[in-house]
Amino acid sequence: MTATRVTTSARPTPAPEPHPPDPVLAALERIERRLAAVEQVARAIAPLAGVAETLPGAVAVAADTLDGLAARLGAAGIDLDARMMAVLRAVEVATAPRAVNGLASLVESHLLEPSALAVVSQLAVALATPGEATPVGPWGALKALRDPDVQRALGFALAIARTFGQQLAAGGVDACRDRLDGASHARLLEAP
Repeated sequence: MTATRVTTSARPTPAPEPHPPDPVLAALERIERRLAAVEQVARAIAPLAGVAETLPGAVAVAADTLDGLAARLGAAGIDLDARMMAVLRAVEVATAPRAVNGLASLVESHLLEPSALAVVSQLAVALATPGEATPVGPWGALKALRDPDVQRALGFALAIARTFGQQLAAGGVDACRDRLDGASHARLLEAP
C-alpha cells in the first residue's frame, strides 16, 4: 500500500491588529501602582510615629544628663569648654596634611619593625632606670670602657652611627625630608 502524503501550506493567519490601549485605563493602572507603593511606605514608617512622639522627651533627658555632668566637672575644677577646645585643636593638628604625611612615613619606615621596636623598648627601660648618674671625666670615661655592658652599648651605637652615616651620604635623610615637606593633602588621597 502506498501512502500518499498531502502537503498543505499552512500559512499563519495574521493576528488581528491590537487595539491601542485605553489611555484612561493605563493612567488608572499607574495610579494604582503608585498608591500601592505609597501604602507600602506608610506601613513601613508607621512605627516611627511612636518614636517621633517620644523623641523630644529623650532629647530633654540627654540634655539634662549632659548639663549635670558639666556641672559636676565644673565643681571638680575641670573647665569643660577649655578641654573641648583642646580636643578640637588636637584633632586639627593631628589631621593637618603634614602630620598625616609624617605619620604615613613613620608607618612606612622601618621604625615599626619588631627588631626596631625591641631596641626602642630596651632603650626606654634604660632611660627609665639609669641608676646613679655621677659626673665622669675623661679618665672615668676611659675606665668605663672596660665594662662589658658599656662596650656592648658603644658597639651598638657605633653600628647605628655607621649605617646612619651611609644614609646621610646617600641623601636618604634629605629625600625623606623633601618628601614630607612637599607632600600635599591631595597626594594623600591618591592610590599608592
